[in-house]
Amino acid sequence: LYTHPSPYTISRPAHAPPPVHLTGTKLACGEGGCGACTVMISRWDRRADSPLHLAVNACLAPLCSVHGTSVTTIEGIGRSGALHAVQERLARAHGSQCGFCTPGVLMSAYSLLRERPHPTDAELTASLQGNLCRCTGYRPILDGLRSLCCGGGGDSSSGCCGGGRGSSGCCMDAKGSGVATELFDTADLLPYDPSQEPLFPSELQLTDRYDASELRFTSDRVTWHRPVSLERLLQLKSEHPEAKLVVGNSEIGIEAKQKGAIYPHLICTSGVPELTRHSLVFVIGASVSLTRLAQLCRRLCSDAKAGGLSLEHQKRGCRALLDMLDQFAGPQIRNVAAIGGNVMTASPISDLIPLLGALGATLTLASLRGERNVAADQSFFVGYRRTAARPDEVLRSVSIPFCSERQHCYAVKQARRKEDDIAIVNAAIWVDLGPGGDQVAAARLCFGGLAPTVLSAGQAAAAMVGRRWEDGDALEAGLRQLKTEAAVAWGAPGGQAAYRSTLAASMLFRFYQRVCRDVGLPFDESAVDELDRRPLSATQVFESVPADQPIEDLVGRPVSHASAIAQVTGEAMYTDDAQAAAGELFLAPRRWSASTFTDALAMDGVAGFVDSRDVPGSNLYGYAFDDEPVFASSDVMFTGQFLAGVLAADRDTARRAARLVRVQYGPAAGSPVVTISDAAASDSFFPEEHWKQLTVGDVDEAFATAEHCVEGEMNVGGQEHFYFEPFSVLVEPKDGGSELLVYATKPERHAERPVQGDGAGQESHRGEGQADRRRLRRQRDAAEPARHSGCVRAVLDRWDDMAVSGGRHPVKARYKLAADRDGRLIGLRLLILLNAGCTLDMSENVAGRMLRACMETYRLASLSIEIRLCRTNLASNTAFRAFGTPQACAIMETAVSHLAESMGLSQCQIRELNLFRSGEITPNGAPVKSDNLSAWPPPTIMAACESLRSLTAPAGTKKRGLSLCPIAYGIGMGKKFLLQSGATVNIYLDGSVLICHGGVEMGQGVHTKLLQVAARALQLPIGRLCADAWRHSSRRTPTAAWEDWVGAAYLAGVSLSACGFCFNPPKEDADRRSGRGDSALYFTYGAACSEVEIDALTGDHVIRRCDIVMDLGASLNPAVDIGQVEGAFTQGCGLPSLLARWPPPDPRPGAYKIPGFSDIPEKLNIRLLRGSRCEHPKAVHSSKAVGEPPLNLAASVLTAIRQAVLAARLDSQVELPNGHQGQLSFQLDSPATSERIRLACGGGLVAE
Repeated sequence: LYTHPSPYTISRPAHAPPPVHLTGTKLACGEGGCGACTVMISRWDRRADSPLHLAVNACLAPLCSVHGTSVTTIEGIGRSGALHAVQERLARAHGSQCGFCTPGVLMSAYSLLRERPHPTDAELTASLQGNLCRCTGYRPILDGLRSLCCGGGGDSSSGCCGGGRGSSGCCMDAKGSGVATELFDTADLLPYDPSQEPLFPSELQLTDRYDASELRFTSDRVTWHRPVSLERLLQLKSEHPEAKLVVGNSEIGIEAKQKGAIYPHLICTSGVPELTRHSLVFVIGASVSLTRLAQLCRRLCSDAKAGGLSLEHQKRGCRALLDMLDQFAGPQIRNVAAIGGNVMTASPISDLIPLLGALGATLTLASLRGERNVAADQSFFVGYRRTAARPDEVLRSVSIPFCSERQHCYAVKQARRKEDDIAIVNAAIWVDLGPGGDQVAAARLCFGGLAPTVLSAGQAAAAMVGRRWEDGDALEAGLRQLKTEAAVAWGAPGGQAAYRSTLAASMLFRFYQRVCRDVGLPFDESAVDELDRRPLSATQVFESVPADQPIEDLVGRPVSHASAIAQVTGEAMYTDDAQAAAGELFLAPRRWSASTFTDALAMDGVAGFVDSRDVPGSNLYGYAFDDEPVFASSDVMFTGQFLAGVLAADRDTARRAARLVRVQYGPAAGSPVVTISDAAASDSFFPEEHWKQLTVGDVDEAFATAEHCVEGEMNVGGQEHFYFEPFSVLVEPKDGGSELLVYATKPERHAERPVQGDGAGQESHRGEGQADRRRLRRQRDAAEPARHSGCVRAVLDRWDDMAVSGGRHPVKARYKLAADRDGRLIGLRLLILLNAGCTLDMSENVAGRMLRACMETYRLASLSIEIRLCRTNLASNTAFRAFGTPQACAIMETAVSHLAESMGLSQCQIRELNLFRSGEITPNGAPVKSDNLSAWPPPTIMAACESLRSLTAPAGTKKRGLSLCPIAYGIGMGKKFLLQSGATVNIYLDGSVLICHGGVEMGQGVHTKLLQVAARALQLPIGRLCADAWRHSSRRTPTAAWEDWVGAAYLAGVSLSACGFCFNPPKEDADRRSGRGDSALYFTYGAACSEVEIDALTGDHVIRRCDIVMDLGASLNPAVDIGQVEGAFTQGCGLPSLLARWPPPDPRPGAYKIPGFSDIPEKLNIRLLRGSRCEHPKAVHSSKAVGEPPLNLAASVLTAIRQAVLAARLDSQVELPNGHQGQLSFQLDSPATSERIRLACGGGLVAE
């Protein structure tokens, strides 16, 4: 199929030549960080004489590297009508929503099953470390796949009676209780039979000619070599000293993708036997994969009878190495990456180099001139990503000595996310306590992330030598020296200077406590271990359907969403999955400003380019205001702005050509404005007509008479969308270019009109398709060349997408909140500065929604709120799930927590006291019609809130916090025209029904709920839907089949099509400035109680438990709704506790971390409020909206972290300048990253 194999990746088989057109493998991040592209690579292990199945990231796997292997994609394990067990379980467990990550998740699990047919729960969880999901919240994925584990996956219940899995007397099991707890029934699942798996291809098993023969593939730019002996490898390296050695391609692949790096010669060392061997004396070949190395470490650490080391002290280095390997990337990377690649890359944040240095490892280098041994220390790692290896040398092996009885070694790593993340700082520390066992004879302290190379803190180590261990003298000496030796200068690359320096001291302190434990000395038990992560335990409780509801009536039942089967089989089609048409061109954007296209146009396959001069009509576009250029024509507004698009025959050529466009900058008009502080200092704001302001009552009088008053500042960072499907558009001209057919990524249908119309120089009715509300321009990029040149496709790389898409608005707030002596809120003054970016986009609407959210939950006697829009040189920030309400909730809940702390009241008490009650009116005029919110907190949760002090009282480095936060989310927009929708139903003569509606299915279940509602209305199976056109016939008989009625209606001339339209606006539009009259149609209520635990040494945190109650009225589909609650909450958890959206020029997915499998609560209990009904008369079967409100419940995580930090500050006796203890006066911004948590906790180890 590939007559000239490319050394580049196998990630897009959809664009392989016919007959191959496999669309299941998805490309999301492009750098091995999300797992969406996971495939299984199988090869015959001739040493073990058995097949080896490995999950691999296709986006990084070079095509040449799979020569002689079997590659299995999602299409190869099952299809609709013949699902594999792993596919069936994910579909039945509601484990997919948008579905873009689903094939990768399934291939990771499938690869595990092929290696271990009956895995443990821990093995399953570990296999998914390299996979991410932006929709589901992970719980349903784990629930579905756990049924494949030994014993059915262990405990999936918290043990409470509400889980329905308690003792025989559980109230949830009682008939007629009105509640249900099972979203799917595992008893209906087909058992997994490993004997039915496909056999390994015999042509690969019976001959070694594919893996024992030297290979050479040549393209126009790169030659790929695969030698099969050390001698031949050394010859190639001597002939091509500039050649790069490749095993896993995790470094070179990213450099080629992101930086356009070209390496004329690549040498793959995976086929060299001398480099793939390892031994039990810990000599490891340079090409041994990290997975193989971890297996060796586990074997050495096992019991001696099972092949392990006989002496316990010899296992210490192996355990430290295993700790680091378990935190190294994900299994897809570890399966192919080699220890030699990590060493020779010489990264200052390598997870392995500090440990090799601390253990005193020796590196063996080989060339045609012979071999030499060098120490794995600073004599070899001579600079940033530079080593002392000569150009013709290769790393042959790594030798690691075992620890003696008096030698101790531990390694630790601190990252933004526990799994699949690079280190902020890591450390490996080794100490020899000498013959007496209490005096330091030698020490090695190696740190990554503190300097351009791995830092060997020789001065600190020397200061510890000769000092006693028991009395802490050695520790004190090491810490004193580290203050200067490990100090990170302000402005150093990577930032976080104080935090990184503090981590070095904290890591030495933790090492000291561990050694004290090992030798039997007194130690601080809380400081010995990092935070542990326990298996997920979850419950879901929802209202059951009435006992007399017909089985075919699916409303209220947990039905799998309509696209589930297509998603788990890889059959779901996305925009970029369309087969390339003959003559199709690919458009690649060029970022920044440029002056000449000469070099780009000289490339073979380049057809031309488009820029602002080629856009008919206006070059400006926008959602609310047309104020952003399609292409930059003069001034560059932000880093990453598109100047032009290069058109070429394929995407690789187009992207390479785009990089050749010469860049030239003119003089800047002034300093760039990036942050809110920059904007405030330079008075860079959008006009006041776009600001929001509301005043109710006399705020000054409230503050003058208040018994209690607090004020403070808070920053809430931005958030990257990180939708898994990058923006894609395919434009196909019809009728000679008079019409355009547009296929584009989600999510809003009506937005394509200005895109296809004005942007393409033709009337709007001549275009069809759908568009992306965030970047309308992107379709316009492709529309104009398509009109003249035929089909044009544009697919943004993830880094381009992140550079231009904008995100959630960062805000800076100043608040002042007052209460009377009982804790009733009587006054609020709030100023919010909102970073809108370079244009208005949706920022005014976001500010309006933010204003409303500040006053929808708590009753305030008087208030003054002002929101100003900052103009900055960033990509325009825009609408994001829940608009501006998450920022508003974070600010309000922080202010309320601050007030409760100052008054000595529990947070639960002050929140409950100030909730709106039925019959009251919000300051903007929305009536409250329910008391559901105030009646929610169960007695058990209230008791937990009251016992908060007992949770945090014990002294030590681990602290817990618990917080309960409510939400009242008004559904509806302030503009009447936004409250309309329509649908069309067409019945065909064969009885099938097509329903077209104004929504866009993005995985949130709108199609599924529509089908359920239609099935109930017509009393038909869900596969045969129609509108109520049958009322036109008066001769209906009970025995007639559906097809008979369709035929009779057709013969009688009864229309088989029907249209419906709903317009349910408020009486008048809301006031643009103040939001008055922005009356919600109804409120979706919710409450979350979150318990977190922090590590005051590192700033890490774990969400131990979260209980969520949601009032969704009468749920149309509990499975879909609970999935939305969990997905929104998990996405929300990233905003206050994990995500930190880096400013330009670093829009890399690797620099931005969304929550992973290990970041969700350990115990997650979801309850849909029973008996609730939406009070709005036109609500569909009394249901409520669910997609956005639960995201705001993540504010409970932020305030719980604040409580834990407060407990740590009490221990560390943080002081204010005036001499008073300052534990109650501290600012904790969002996101509460590990850096912010650690520095806020204080203590003597914090660097100045």
